[in-house]
Amino acid sequence: MNGKTNFYRRWKEYKAGFGSVSEEFWLGNENLHSLTTHNPQSLRVDLRAGNETAHAVYKTFRVDSEKKHYTLHIAGYSGNAGDSLRYHDDRPFSTKDHDPKPFITRCAISYKGGWWYKNCHQVNLNGLYASNKDHQVNTEKERHRDRLRERLRETLRERLRETERERETERV
Repeated sequence: MNGKTNFYRRWKEYKAGFGSVSEEFWLGNENLHSLTTHNPQSLRVDLRAGNETAHAVYKTFRVDSEKKHYTLHIAGYSGNAGDSLRYHDDRPFSTKDHDPKPFITRCAISYKGGWWYKNCHQVNLNGLYASNKDHQVNTEKERHRDRLRERLRETLRERLRETERERETERV
């Protein structure tokens, strides 16, 4: 990940998705909802910081509809990366122009990216790219996680292909 993609975007951009699949991108909250609603999904996150590696697996991964502000549902952690994402379970997605549960601090504005904020975060994968300690991708273990988006992208891209194949089969 090179930090070239701007993740400080509006609600409709996060809804549709943005970026380049060959570099950094957000699949789109509507796509995340479609991919995780009809069939149970798990999520595996592989992380790398220099020579260190870690992973997190969640048996349950689901994103609600836009009507429910793309609320995140995640459970069943295993791995060695720390369970930081669980802190964000049952939280609505927020962007700089859409904050369904605002706090004293507008987290999406303060941390420059859309996310499932909860006072503000334990992990923020869409914040500024390693600009300083307060705005870098971080977890409770304070490791940089530069492979996280890449692995999530690969997993979701494969699931999207499977869904497209299933839809094509249904049409025939």
